[in-house]
Amino acid sequence: MKSSIICALLAVSIPHAAFCTGSSASYSITTDVLSGGGGKSTSAAYGHEGSSGQICSTPSIAPSEEVFRHGYLAQIVYDAGITLSRSSVSINENSTRVINPYRVFDDGTLIYLSPNQVTWGIVSGPLTSITPTGVLSSGVIHTDSGGVISGSWGAFNTTRNVMIINNNQDDYGDYAGDGIHDDWQVQYFGTSNPDAAPDFDADGDGQNNLFEFTTGLNPADPGSEFELLSEPTVNSTQWNVAFGPIVPGRTYSVKYKLNLSDSTWQPLASFSVADVGSMRVVTDLNAGMQRKFYSIEITAP
Repeated sequence: MKSSIICALLAVSIPHAAFCTGSSASYSITTDVLSGGGGKSTSAAYGHEGSSGQICSTPSIAPSEEVFRHGYLAQIVYDAGITLSRSSVSINENSTRVINPYRVFDDGTLIYLSPNQVTWGIVSGPLTSITPTGVLSSGVIHTDSGGVISGSWGAFNTTRNVMIINNNQDDYGDYAGDGIHDDWQVQYFGTSNPDAAPDFDADGDGQNNLFEFTTGLNPADPGSEFELLSEPTVNSTQWNVAFGPIVPGRTYSVKYKLNLSDSTWQPLASFSVADVGSMRVVTDLNAGMQRKFYSIEITAP
């Protein structure tokens, strides 16, 4: 078992009735008794706990990691293990980060351990490598994933869970850069499947994969379709536009043209919205008596 002595014990010999003078810019005080063991010196008017010089010092370790043990002139601690980080570890996909290990003592305190003193390894997950200096690298993923790394130092071995964050939704393998989220394609088509291409209609319902992803449909079910209906209301100057299914994470905007030959679709100026089950009804409150053409603009995250 490894052990560390945090500070050395020093014996000094001081006369029992020695005197000590404490002073500052504005005063000086002579004590009646000075303890040679860092104990209490007293006079008729006050008491003072101090030390006869610098008996021990704080160990030299990494910046901001000093460990102070109060109440002891010296204390021996033993290594109880190692930890590969003081907190949870996460890393973005296709990136790197340094892992900072620590020695764990039997009293629960930690001291920084240089990464090159640790033997590193990858246990599982989409992690590509870890260098002898603790630089961890991750691969490209299609959804948030977990991994595990290992480390050993002397007789101690441990592991640490790692969360790999999918911070790019469209960069995975054959599906990269095609405008569809990778996790959606993997969910319905697996990996490296040409049937997942944006312009392919996998279920033969007349709606391609890009449309079905954007609308939140199931591309393997020909009965999963997006509907758009329009109908008048009891008020002759208003008109209902109903569409669905609506799904979380999508933004829906109803637009119109007075003539199909117009160059752009215009957003409704005045409308109300009501959801009925999976359908949404948008009422154009200013439809008027003229002819209007409506469209739905759907935006996926």
